[in-house]
Amino acid sequence: MWYSGQELRLRDGKGPRYLATLLAAPGREFHVLQLAAGPPPGAITPVSGEGLSIGGPGGLLDDGPDGRARRQYRARLVDLQAELDEAERFSDQGRVELLRAELDSLTSQLAHHFGSHARARGPAETARKAVTKVLRLQIGKLLDAHPLLGQHLRDSLRMGTVCVYAPPTPTLWEVAFG
Repeated sequence: MWYSGQELRLRDGKGPRYLATLLAAPGREFHVLQLAAGPPPGAITPVSGEGLSIGGPGGLLDDGPDGRARRQYRARLVDLQAELDEAERFSDQGRVELLRAELDSLTSQLAHHFGSHARARGPAETARKAVTKVLRLQIGKLLDAHPLLGQHLRDSLRMGTVCVYAPPTPTLWEVAFG
C-alpha cells in the first residue's frame, strides 16, 4: 500500500482486507455482514489493474427484531396483560384462559427466537461490533506505523452497521495482496 509517497506493507488479516475492500470503492456503503462474511469461494474478482481483489457481497442481512418490531411486541404484551387484568376483574374465565394462552404463547415464541429477555442483538449487531473493533485496531496500528495514513483513515472511514470510506478529496490507492 502506498500513501504520501511511502510504501507500507501490512500483514494479511481481517483489518487489511476490510480496509482494502473499503478503499477499493470510495463512497460505496458496505453492510458489516458483507465485510465480515468475506469473499464467497470462487467470487474473488479483480477490481482494477492495481492487483486489488475483493469479494462480492456475502451473508444475510437479517437481524434481530428492529426497533419498530420490539415496540410492537412490547405494545401487544402490554395490551394482552391489560385485557387479562380486565377479564380477571370481571371473572370472565373463558376470556382469561384465552388471553393467558395467547400471552404464554407470545412470551414463549419471543424467548425462543430472541432469548429470555427478547434482546435486540442479532447477527448484524454482532458483526458491527466485530468489524468496528478490527477496523479501529488496524487504524490504531497505522497511526503508530504511518501517522498520516492512520489519521486520513480515521477521518475518512465511517463505521457502524454500514461502513464507508468517504475521503474529503479522492485518493487513488495501489493495494496488492501477495
